[in-house]
Amino acid sequence: MLTAIQQHTTVKKGGIIEISAPDLPEGAEVDVSAVLTLIETDIHQVTPMLHVANCAESIDFFVQILGFRAIFRSEDFALVRRGGASVRIVEEKGREKVDAKNARTTVYVEVYNVDALYLERENALATLPKDDVVKPITQVWNQRELLVRMPDGNWIAFGQEL
Repeated sequence: MLTAIQQHTTVKKGGIIEISAPDLPEGAEVDVSAVLTLIETDIHQVTPMLHVANCAESIDFFVQILGFRAIFRSEDFALVRRGGASVRIVEEKGREKVDAKNARTTVYVEVYNVDALYLERENALATLPKDDVVKPITQVWNQRELLVRMPDGNWIAFGQEL
C-alpha cells in the first residue's frame, strides 16, 4: 500500500497534502507515517547557485531585466525569486566572465507561457545586446524556449512544454 500512497501523494504549496489513490479500495486506511516519510524525503525544490564576477550586476539583471525580486542581498550574496523559481548568486572576486564560445551553464526555468513572459519582459530584454537574447522558439524536443545570456556569460532559458 505504501507504493500506492507515494504514487498518488502530492505536497501542495503551503505544505497541504493531497492524496488521490484510485487504486485503493474504498474505505481503505491510509498509513499517515508513510505520507510523512514521503514528505520528509521528497525533493522540494532545486535552486541553482551562480558564481559570478559581479554580484550587484547579476542582481540588477535578474530584477530589472527578468522581473525577479531580491529576497535577500548583501555585498557578495543574493537570493532572487520569481514565482516558484529561486536563484542564489555568489560573487567570486577575480572570477572572469565567460565568453560566448565557452558558456557552460544554462539555468533552465520551466514556465506555463513563454510567449507571455517574453512580451512582459520585451522592453527590458531590448536593452541587452542583440546576441544575448534568443526570442521564443519551438524546439524539436517539444519545448518552446526563450534564452537570455546572463551577465557572467552563461545562459538562462525559460521553457514551456508543448
